[in-house]
Amino acid sequence: MISRLIVIFITHLVILLFGLTQASAQSTAVCFMQKTIGKYNSSSSVKSKVSKKVFLSMLDETKESEGRLFYSKQAMRLELLGEQKSLIVMNKDAIWLETSGVVDGDKTQVTKIIAKDLARQSRAPIVLIFGQSKILSEFKVKSDTTANGVRKISLTPKDLKKWKDLQNFYAEVNIKGGVIELAQYEDELGNRTTFRFSNTEFNAGLDKKIFDYKPPQDAEVTIYK
Repeated sequence: MISRLIVIFITHLVILLFGLTQASAQSTAVCFMQKTIGKYNSSSSVKSKVSKKVFLSMLDETKESEGRLFYSKQAMRLELLGEQKSLIVMNKDAIWLETSGVVDGDKTQVTKIIAKDLARQSRAPIVLIFGQSKILSEFKVKSDTTANGVRKISLTPKDLKKWKDLQNFYAEVNIKGGVIELAQYEDELGNRTTFRFSNTEFNAGLDKKIFDYKPPQDAEVTIYK
């Protein structure tokens, strides 16, 4: 009887310790990402070269583009050129998504997101990642490894139904520089978007007007409130 109680006690102790270890590991990974994003937010401005690759699951094809990222105090401008030109601007008033070149002759498509609801903002996951580091507390850790000075963290939402456009998030961070070198996310349809960042410069001295935006006169604008 005594030996059985000891076995039960040890089993419960192992489960408790393992659970605490897992929770600690998750907390550490999330805190690390929040601290990394915090560095971007504490800098007067940040600029990077960007390459973007989008895998479209249903079409089984990949589209690539390159451009520049400008960031300052939760304001962002992401300009991309390639098969499909796109522009994302986040400022204090709204998040703007502009695309053109989908079909020759089509009007420029503009989406304006003015809702404070973070789930609505997830229509632009790259904005959500940089602009709302606190949201990472709603994610759990799938993996957390370090190799050659780069920490690789994979996260998934605790509530998958809430984050349809952000089902999985993966990042690679240069530990010494505190620089995000890669950010990747996947939606519920299996579409995967990968951003690679290079030549990142902190306190870059940007003109704040770069975060202003006005849709082209002939654009079709869709507003999400």
